[in-house]
Amino acid sequence: MAIANNILFLALRNAGVTGVGQTPSSDDINDAFTILNAQIGQWSLERKVTVNPTTLPSFPDLTTNVTFWDPYVHLLLTTMAVRLRQVYALPPVELDVQMAMEAIKAFQALNQQQIAPLYELTQPGTSTTAEPIVFLALRMAGRLNDTQSVSPTSKDAQDAYDLLNTMIGEWNLERKVQANPITLPTFPDFSITTVPFWNPYQQILVTNLSVRIQQSYGAQPSPVDLQIAADNRKLLQALNQQQAAPVHPGVPATCGDIIFLALRMAGRVTDTQSVSDSSKDVDDAFKMLVGMVAQWQRKRWLIFTQGTANIVSTGAQSYSIGPGAGNDIVVPYRPDHITAAFARIIPGVPPNLVDIPLDIIYAEEDYMRISVKSLQSTPALLYYEAGWQTGQILVWPVPPANQYQIFISFKSPLPTYATVNDAINLPPEYQDALVSNLACRIAAASGLPIHPYVMAQATMGLNTLRQANTQIPRLELPAALTRWRGDISLVGPGLGRAFVTNQDVVLG
Repeated sequence: MAIANNILFLALRNAGVTGVGQTPSSDDINDAFTILNAQIGQWSLERKVTVNPTTLPSFPDLTTNVTFWDPYVHLLLTTMAVRLRQVYALPPVELDVQMAMEAIKAFQALNQQQIAPLYELTQPGTSTTAEPIVFLALRMAGRLNDTQSVSPTSKDAQDAYDLLNTMIGEWNLERKVQANPITLPTFPDFSITTVPFWNPYQQILVTNLSVRIQQSYGAQPSPVDLQIAADNRKLLQALNQQQAAPVHPGVPATCGDIIFLALRMAGRVTDTQSVSDSSKDVDDAFKMLVGMVAQWQRKRWLIFTQGTANIVSTGAQSYSIGPGAGNDIVVPYRPDHITAAFARIIPGVPPNLVDIPLDIIYAEEDYMRISVKSLQSTPALLYYEAGWQTGQILVWPVPPANQYQIFISFKSPLPTYATVNDAINLPPEYQDALVSNLACRIAAASGLPIHPYVMAQATMGLNTLRQANTQIPRLELPAALTRWRGDISLVGPGLGRAFVTNQDVVLG
């Protein structure tokens, strides 16, 4: 039995304080009792920072049996003998000191093996808290050894917890520019709330947190630790990249889809990167896209259809054309030039209506050569003055009011875009041409080399549009070079110029 009075009696004798056959004095017993409990208290303090934090029971009095100490009476006897020699200023006995030290080691080792681990990672299929992650990372970082523990309220634990959430926050910032922008959850507290998301990735947190702890305390992580942490982190990114849906799934349907593909093709975005719709890259690329489509609008071979408009003659010498209700001819946009025109005689006899082709004058200098610009008769020529934002159509001779209907042909407008979410609204063959040509412009604007494949793809995309859209009218020769007089032309200089139609001469 572990009774303090018996232990102290033997310890005083082993220490040489009392001789054989002598009974210790009450003062000696009381002093030794105080030393015994003080020693047990010291061991309890030491055990608070070991992997076995069990509190050791002290002796309430000299006669109470404390059953916890029954297996460890030898420990108390040997260690008390050494302590009592020190108290009574007696020289130490080397054998006693060695026996006490061995007894303490055995006592600590036995209790370390008997007690359950302080922290455990959760089993697969369950969720975890921050506490076991922090504890194992501290051990891996060398802040704790095999005989140490740590309090959840300690500076080490709290600093490591802050580092854990900071690390996750940094990963979230990195993932905002990754192909997988899923947000990683942080731990809201140290040991209460579980975060199921991290259950498959606990090892990733432990290894990377241990490296951060070492760096925070001025230690240099080993190459093995750095490599394991990096490999685990890559595994987390790779798994989640495969699980995440594409940023822009499906066939490109909006400006944003075209821009994202062009940024990737230009090298501004890698295989693991994404881009925000509000970023500078997207804003610049959107402006380039709008400008590029505006240029294509002026190239007949890049326009997939022609637009037409008409107006009944009013006797006016010119007709305004452009967007807006104030114009004589209202069209979606101001044409850059008229590609073809004819005048229809009204009233006619449907369905056999007569159309008179109109020659297009493309230069103002040629129109200026007409001597009598206000001449009214059957129209033969059309000149287009491409003003901004309204153009002017001038027909000569001036058709009398309500006698003719003037038809004009011009390039149909390509879509205009206001936001990155606008639909492309173009035939399918335009998608590749838009992406590859926009990629070339992005690369040039960013100072990046344009890959030869991208350049070739851009050229091939434009050639495909040219082949699909180009329309070549039949070749015609001037009347002077032919025997057929069914054409319309101007002959003669100055006031002597005459307008000839089917061999009938009208003074010009």
